[in-house]
This record gives sequence, structure tokens and C-alpha cells, in this order.
Amino acid sequence: MQTNRSSDASTLPAPLQKFLMEAALGVGAGTLLIGLAAGRSLAKMLQDVGSLSEELFRGDRLPILHVQSPNREQVSDPTASE
Repeated sequence: MQTNRSSDASTLPAPLQKFLMEAALGVGAGTLLIGLAAGRSLAKMLQDVGSLSEELFRGDRLPILHVQSPNREQVSDPTASE
């Protein structure tokens, strides 16, 4: 009597199964570590951009505008009698 062999992982030899599982675990761990490092870098970059935008909106680095104040003779005083 012939048995049908399926191509699932349970028919693989034990050393090959162990190797495939360790390889998958290694790839998964590497991907996770790269993802964590990228997330940390992205969070730091966004925090720096936020700090820079705060400085911009605070106005410390805006140019000083020289506005001439009107002379007292030019301003009409509503309480002055004619």
C-alpha cells in the first residue's frame, strides 16, 4: 500500500526543520531590531522638527521691524478745545 506524502513541514528531516526554524527566528529578530531602531530614529527626528517649529513660531529669529511712531503734532487730540 502506498502512502501519499504531503509537502508540509512535518515530513522534512529533523535537522532541516531545526535549521529552517532558527533561520526564520533569526530573520524575524533582525527585522524586529531594525524596526525598533528605525522607530526610535523617526521619533527623535519628529521631536527635533517639533522643537524647531516651536522656535520658529516663538519669533526669536524674526526680523525687527522699524515702525516710525507718529509725531504728537500729527495726532489729533479729541479732548483738545479749538
